[in-house]
Amino acid sequence: MRRQDSDRTLTLPRVTGGPRRRTAGQSLVLFALFGFVLVGFMALAIDGGFILAERRQVQSAADAAALAAARSVLDLRPLQVNPSGQTYGAANSRAGSTVDINWPPLSGPHTGDPFYVEAIVSQPVQQFFVGALYSGDWSVTARAVAGVEPIVRPYALLALRDCASGGTGIYINGSGSVDVHTGSIMSNCNIARSGQSSVVTAGGTIDAAGTIDPGSLWSAGAGYHQRPVVNDPVIESGIVPPSRDAAKTVGNVTTSAQLQLAVTNIQPNGRCPGGATCVMEPGYYGGNLNVDVHGTLQMKPGIYYFGDSFTLTTTSDNAVVQGLGVLLYITDSAAFTPSNAAIHLAAAPTSLYSPNGLDGMVMWIANCTPFMMMANGSFTLEGVLYAPCSQVRLYGSPGSNGVQVIVGNLELSGGGSFDILYTDYISANSPMVFLIE
Repeated sequence: MRRQDSDRTLTLPRVTGGPRRRTAGQSLVLFALFGFVLVGFMALAIDGGFILAERRQVQSAADAAALAAARSVLDLRPLQVNPSGQTYGAANSRAGSTVDINWPPLSGPHTGDPFYVEAIVSQPVQQFFVGALYSGDWSVTARAVAGVEPIVRPYALLALRDCASGGTGIYINGSGSVDVHTGSIMSNCNIARSGQSSVVTAGGTIDAAGTIDPGSLWSAGAGYHQRPVVNDPVIESGIVPPSRDAAKTVGNVTTSAQLQLAVTNIQPNGRCPGGATCVMEPGYYGGNLNVDVHGTLQMKPGIYYFGDSFTLTTTSDNAVVQGLGVLLYITDSAAFTPSNAAIHLAAAPTSLYSPNGLDGMVMWIANCTPFMMMANGSFTLEGVLYAPCSQVRLYGSPGSNGVQVIVGNLELSGGGSFDILYTDYISANSPMVFLIE
């Protein structure tokens, strides 16, 4: 019995079936749920990424529209502001987009400012997977604001006459040369030359609103650029010319007798004879008087207001006109024709009159008369040569020490050279279009 009992084997029941089937069913449910969530995230990623890409494109379209519209503002083409903005906005967005141009802006910090333009571009967006959950319209909208703002540029030589006025802004004929040691050159029209022998150098840029035809011997430290027309910096700064009363004088000089008192050693016919030194008092000179220098004319410090038909001429190659701390203001029908004389003029460091005078103004030709310097004379200036509507022709070898030249147009002929040691007496603002918002 014991042996039989010991031969018995204990067999336990095997657990199968029910519990395993319940675990597999839960996994399927969880997998289905997570799969749905995963597909949802994928759908959001695809649709969201597409929206972001469309948003970037629409922003680029708004930027292009605002810049194009603002460029029309800069070019003084008011009728083209909206059309140009619409054209560039549509060209940089998809079909079905809307482009709204607001000039001036209707919102933001530049609301109502006519120097700024607002562009708003809206574009419908295609739906992929999200369309199964949302059946409404999808679109992206972007806004941009561009405007016209000035950039201060160090123009040592600025020719203000634009192409609409005719002629060339700066013209270098033959072997003439211009050397701007520091600062830049700007013409509101073309910069042209004849031949390859001319030399033009600028430490800064050589700019023009028209074309630039540089010769093989030309160089610009900061390159050549096409710029918008630059406004007259003297007018923009509110600088006013001196008055007749501002010219300190021994009395208004309008007759020959008065001229004898105002200029020592002057002859009754107005001649400063060769070999003589004539000393001229500052003041108002008018009438039909003419001072013809054959010797040396020494101008005392102060303002020389040349009006009516007064002329200061030099008909002798040995003539010299010199003055320290002077301002020559030429208006009405007056003229200064130095021809072959030696001219040495320097401005006072501060304005000789107030208010609203310009420090360093040495010569102001207000009546658009031409200014010509011939080949035989030396010509040195210190200060601002301001002849905003005059044609300035230089045939000699003028030099300068601390000068800024603002003229209507400049022509350098023959072997003439203009050496400009620039001082920034007055800043010239070059308007540019910028994306602001």
